[in-house]
Amino acid sequence: GTPGQGVRKHGTAARQFSGTASAAAHTQSMPVTTRYHHKAAAAPNNALANPPHKETDMAAKKILMICGDYCEDYETMVPFQALLAVGHTVHAVCPDKKAGDTIKPAIPDFEGAQTYSEQPGHNFALNATFADIQASDYDALVIPGGRGPEYLRTYPAVIAAVRHFFDANKPVAAICHAADQQLLDTIEC
Repeated sequence: GTPGQGVRKHGTAARQFSGTASAAAHTQSMPVTTRYHHKAAAAPNNALANPPHKETDMAAKKILMICGDYCEDYETMVPFQALLAVGHTVHAVCPDKKAGDTIKPAIPDFEGAQTYSEQPGHNFALNATFADIQASDYDALVIPGGRGPEYLRTYPAVIAAVRHFFDANKPVAAICHAADQQLLDTIEC
C-alpha cells in the first residue's frame, strides 16, 4: 500500500499498516496542548437550557507503549493513534527490536469453533528502540493485550520499566491480557 494507508487483504498475510501518517511522521513529536470540553449537567428543572462549557488544558505528555509480536491488533493500533491524535508523543517499543522494525499483531477471529483463532494483523512499525529508552523520561505507560505480554514478562528490562511506572505513581494502561494474569502479575503491583 501507499504510505499512511492500511492494506488488508482478507485471508492473506499481506497486511501493512503505518497509522494515519507515514511511519516517519509518527516518529516526530509535536508540541500540542489538548483542550477537553466538559458540559455542565442541566438542572432537573431545566434551568440551564444551554449549560456553559468548562475548558481544561492538558499539556501533551510523553507516553511509552511496550508492545510485541502477537499483541492484539486493535489494542495496539487504536491507543497509539488516539494518543497521537490528541497531541501526545507516543514511543512504541519492543525488546530486541529497533525503531523502524515491525511487530506482527494478531486479530482474534471467531470462526465457529468453541474459542477464537488468531489471524495476522497489520504490521505495526515501531518508532523507538527499546534498548535506548529510559522509563523515567515518560509520563505514562501503555501495554496492549493479546499474547505479547506472555513473553514480554520474561524480559527483566521490561519488568524494570513497568515497575518504574508503579513506583513513581505514573499512569499505566494495561489492556486486557496485559493486566489479566500476564505482565502485571509478574510485577506484584
